[in-house]
Amino acid sequence: MTGPNDGTVNGHNNGHIKKPTEEAFTDNNVAIAPNDPEEVPALLKRIALHGEAYLTENDELERTKILESARALVYALETPREANIRHCWSQGCSSLYAAIEIGVDLDLFTALSRDDKPKSAAELAMATGVSQVMLARVLKHLAAMGVIKETGPDEYRRTGFSISMQSPRYSDAYPCMTGCITAGVLALPAYFKATNYMLPNDGTKCAFQRGFDTNLHFFDFLKQHPQHASEFNNHMSAYHQGRPSWMDLGFYPVHTLV
Repeated sequence: MTGPNDGTVNGHNNGHIKKPTEEAFTDNNVAIAPNDPEEVPALLKRIALHGEAYLTENDELERTKILESARALVYALETPREANIRHCWSQGCSSLYAAIEIGVDLDLFTALSRDDKPKSAAELAMATGVSQVMLARVLKHLAAMGVIKETGPDEYRRTGFSISMQSPRYSDAYPCMTGCITAGVLALPAYFKATNYMLPNDGTKCAFQRGFDTNLHFFDFLKQHPQHASEFNNHMSAYHQGRPSWMDLGFYPVHTLV
């Protein structure tokens, strides 16, 4: 039995169009080789250099330089296949995000972070009132992603991140994204495809409206959903923390342009 003479099995391609680049890609070994191995030695030297300076001077700028170099090192060593899995499963708009939001909703991070003592999955299940089997799976993923620290079999300890998640100023970011951001972001590919990749110029005709099935502008949407508005406000407060304000002297010409 043969399919139709159009390059598909059953006449349908689920919206996927075969592109010339797909025909050109022939070496699958590229997907399982490091992205940029030539950069590794220089990045290691850079990390060591800034690390020494940070330990000596405790300079915030040096800390950010170490962080940037460390991330670049991960990207250089990571294979395309590993990056693909990270984007789609471990760290993208998927399992890690969901696990953190579940933890926020259950007050899991509060139960874990009251003190530095390790706590078992059974203790945390009792504190949150949910299934130990379910929670144990969430805890495993949170530990694998560095959100909390695994200290033994089904035993966990707080981190700086989990301590911060006790405060709505930081933890509200997760329900905020689910309630008023993420669906709009995920709608971007379909939105741009439908508009022939034109730059949007109307705040009521964007990917946001497509994602959340609304005709409202983003801020009008928040007016109708005060809980999300409060969460968004907390998230913006955390985003601004430690960063210069547009009103700071020399940052933006407020007096001449506003």
